[in-house]
Amino acid sequence: MLVSGNYEQSVALNTSSQVLDILQHRPAPRYLINAHRSLDIEPGYYVQNVPIGDQKGLNSAVVSTFYCGSESDVRDAVALQLLKNLVHNAFFTQLRTSEQLGYRVGASFGFIKNGKGILEFILEGESNPAYVTQRINQFIREYRLRLLELSTEEFESSVQSLISLKQEKLVSIGDEFGWHWAHINSDKYRFDKLESDIEHLKQLSKDDLLAFWDKYINKDTAKHYTRLDLQMWSAKIWQPTPEEFEMYPSAVLSLFGCLHSGSHTALSIAE
Repeated sequence: MLVSGNYEQSVALNTSSQVLDILQHRPAPRYLINAHRSLDIEPGYYVQNVPIGDQKGLNSAVVSTFYCGSESDVRDAVALQLLKNLVHNAFFTQLRTSEQLGYRVGASFGFIKNGKGILEFILEGESNPAYVTQRINQFIREYRLRLLELSTEEFESSVQSLISLKQEKLVSIGDEFGWHWAHINSDKYRFDKLESDIEHLKQLSKDDLLAFWDKYINKDTAKHYTRLDLQMWSAKIWQPTPEEFEMYPSAVLSLFGCLHSGSHTALSIAE
């Protein structure tokens, strides 16, 4: 139970005791308790292809998810948050503004129930998902150089922006309640997380960020590289059969999809 408001500790404890006495509470049976499950996959690269049921929709989508460390490792956790802030604008600028591959383009991060961190690249639009995946791969390959060339001033500015965001004051009792309840609901009870995150951010260096990238994102250096791609295909475009997905590499599927969307609709993938 969480009591929120302008209460002194003794009043809050007394209020909670009264509520429990009135309710005559007892532990819930196990079959009524929802089990929190998370997808925990072995290292590797996995691709899931899903046709979109809406027969009229033009948009397809790709979500590339990288598994990145653990929430319990505070250094990795804050590196993930900082990396998301840095990569989001670059990803949007390249694939949305420059290449115009989709309408909803961006990066996000999170921690699933088992505590593992994830970094996601999301693109929704009318482009062929196989081609979009190729462009995401190219962005990933090139972005390490951008991190390497990041100036000290740019890095420190990004760190300070994230610290300032974390230091923003809660503006209402509702916000404070939500903040406390989120820590309770997570089963972590890390009410000192904010202070801990800020302290580790202050100690983070650009070399730490590069090491994080090489440890989890760079497939050539990541020892336990784990990635899951979800490709959702519009019914309005050509989609490979399960056999074609198995037979042809992604580059071939990407090229054929682009040709098929143009004037080469009579061309077969075998040709």
